Amino acid sequence: MKMEQSHRESILKNIDFLIQNTSDEAFEYLLEKFSSNHGLSPYMLQKIKKGTSLEKKRKFYEMVPKRGPDAFRKLCECLISVGLKNLAEKLRGSRLFLDGCFPSKLNGSSHKVENNYEEHYVIQSNPRGHVLIINIMNYLYNPYLLRDGSERDVASLEKLWNKLGYRVTTHQDLTCEEFKKVIDDFINMTKSDRLDSVFVFVMTHGIRNGSNHREVELQMSDSGLINSDWILDRFTSVHSKHLADIPKVIFIQACRGDDRDLGTWIENDSGHENFVYNEDIDSGKKPSPKPRYSNLLVVFSTLPGFVAKRNPVTGAPFIQELCRIIKTKSEKSHLLDMIHEVNRNLQDEGRNYDNFGFSKQLYLV
Repeated sequence: MKMEQSHRESILKNIDFLIQNTSDEAFEYLLEKFSSNHGLSPYMLQKIKKGTSLEKKRKFYEMVPKRGPDAFRKLCECLISVGLKNLAEKLRGSRLFLDGCFPSKLNGSSHKVENNYEEHYVIQSNPRGHVLIINIMNYLYNPYLLRDGSERDVASLEKLWNKLGYRVTTHQDLTCEEFKKVIDDFINMTKSDRLDSVFVFVMTHGIRNGSNHREVELQMSDSGLINSDWILDRFTSVHSKHLADIPKVIFIQACRGDDRDLGTWIENDSGHENFVYNEDIDSGKKPSPKPRYSNLLVVFSTLPGFVAKRNPVTGAPFIQELCRIIKTKSEKSHLLDMIHEVNRNLQDEGRNYDNFGFSKQLYLV
């Protein structure tokens, strides 16, 4: 959700005043304070710190209105904390302590007007989270299943997530047993780090589970199959209690059926399909401190019933467009909005994701 229009206008209207009255020394403290409290990404900080002193300040104040509905309050708090109370008062006028920007004491009691906005996940850790990329390109017993172009997808994903300030781990051409070990090792690695988000990308061929349309069998390099439910289960509160409260997003680039949409560069894997849960898990049936599935989003590259497209030279359209949209839109848009835009751009208006308690907006920068 965006910042209130009146708050946005106040910052932009007074931006020259803010720049002229923010000393270089105060600006360094302000930038550090706002970044630690609001989660400016390393990419954004790097962008701000380029240029002259005036250019740095302008870029900072222009970026604040893009940081969500709570950014105005946080900016005012940070201005006061670094000794620039006059700037905060300029932004809010005589209403500074009366309309919810800060707690104040009226008639001896604490009074605060709560902002009414949709919650978003707080991403402040360093690194901002962990990203696991698994790509199966070569198949030991069937070289004709070679997934040409997938190396471009790996390169694009690594470049994007490293730039966003995430710790990226990549594995290629895993066997069935290796895949299971990599997933478990990745989960164990996240136990030792304080992190605020987890992303997993699995790119391979897929085969429909004949007995359950909700599931998909993901084919490893040794032709062994991993059921998609197995991956989901590893990220539940049962197996990964330490991840229960943070956003977890699993992307699967694979086919979900036999139907072929218009276009070229389609994976040559007839019969390889993918389906995933289309129903919410009723966590109330099993008493537990945390829901079994919580803060989990599973995103597929295509709709149920269709094969996945892949260009043998430039990579998979879904992965490439996802990287492009996140790179260009992440400062203003949250993850689900960006996924919807990817679908629109690929002329695929259907819902290609399943939500398991993923109840807040996720901003990546």
